Amino acid sequence: MKGTKRNRQFLVMSIIGLISGSAFAQTVPAPRKSTKSTLAAPPPAESAEHKAAVQTHDRIATDCDAKLKESAAQVEAARGDRDRLEIEITYDNAIKKACAEGLAAAAEGVEHVDGCLAVYRKTIDKRTSDLTTRETGQISECKSLDLYPPQVKPR
Repeated sequence: MKGTKRNRQFLVMSIIGLISGSAFAQTVPAPRKSTKSTLAAPPPAESAEHKAAVQTHDRIATDCDAKLKESAAQVEAARGDRDRLEIEITYDNAIKKACAEGLAAAAEGVEHVDGCLAVYRKTIDKRTSDLTTRETGQISECKSLDLYPPQVKPR
């Protein structure tokens, strides 16, 4: 009995839909397409301090490339003289080590510059006695990276 009642309701609704189909189609608006863009949101604006840190990293990388090419040429030129070759290889290794350390420090600076900038903005107007232990530690960490106070110009 329930099945026939459902069938009747379906049949009645279908007939009503057919009869008023044209009126129904005019009164119900068409579904709207989503207005949200499928493109990714633009990245946030880069701070001047972050830009300076990136420029410093790029400058160090460029300088290291030039020094390493020059050192490699010196090593190649010293191939015939064993004593000079030994000195040039030692110098070349020192340049590689210094470049690796400099690039690592610059990369760490790029990574942490925004956090240190936030610490600076939060603590700049506070007296030393009003700083919390956490803020004092953050300032110390940023100073160890040479990011407190933040640099706007590349180093």
